Formats: sequence, C-alpha cells, structure tokens
Amino acid sequence: MKKSLLAAVFAVLILSLAGCLPQQDSSATSDAGFQTAFDNSVAASDFTDELLEDMLGQKGINNYEIELTSGGFITDDPVTYLVGYRYRCNDEIEVYGYKLRQTEDGFTVLDEGPEVGAFIVGNGD
Repeated sequence: MKKSLLAAVFAVLILSLAGCLPQQDSSATSDAGFQTAFDNSVAASDFTDELLEDMLGQKGINNYEIELTSGGFITDDPVTYLVGYRYRCNDEIEVYGYKLRQTEDGFTVLDEGPEVGAFIVGNGD
C-alpha cells in the first residue's frame, strides 16, 4: 500500500514539474512561417505584374484594365505561390494566372495561362 501511494505521489510530482518546464511556442514558429509565405506572395505578385504586362504586350494588347488581382500560397514543401488576374480588354473580360516556386534568384514559373487564372480568380462571369 505504501509503495502504491508513494508511486502515485511521485507521478503527481513528475507531472506537476513537467507542466513547469519551458515549452517551445509552436504557434510563434508557425506564425513566422505564414508571415514569410505571405511576404513572399506579395513579391510573387510584383514579379508576375511584369510577366503579365510583357505577355499582353507581345500579343499587341496595350489597352487593358486590370479589374482584379488575387494571390496566395499553397503550403506545399516547397511552398507554391499563385497569382491570378482578371482584366478587361476590348470590352471582354479575360483571366490569366501564374503558379510559381521561389528560387534563390527569385521565382520560377511552374504553370501559367487562362486555366490557372480561372482557378484563382474565377472565369470572369
């Protein structure tokens, strides 16, 4: 009986001390990771702004109005960034988008086109 009582007291003492040990705040680490991904998604949007302008210029489209830009990220490993545009050209609504991966030199385009844009911003209807 004394042994079981002593074991119970010892278990309670150990559990109490375990609660007093410094715990690593995993939410702070997670928050920092999401903040970095968000900051990089803004940089990805800046990168694709130029790509879209170049692509439209190559098609001879110089008179357009961007109605919506939407971006974000998918928490893959590594993180995948998405940027989509809805723009008006010649009284038509068009969409275009980019799927990106970050590299040491900036970003690389994994996929692009109207299908990617429709996935991100809808089809314009």
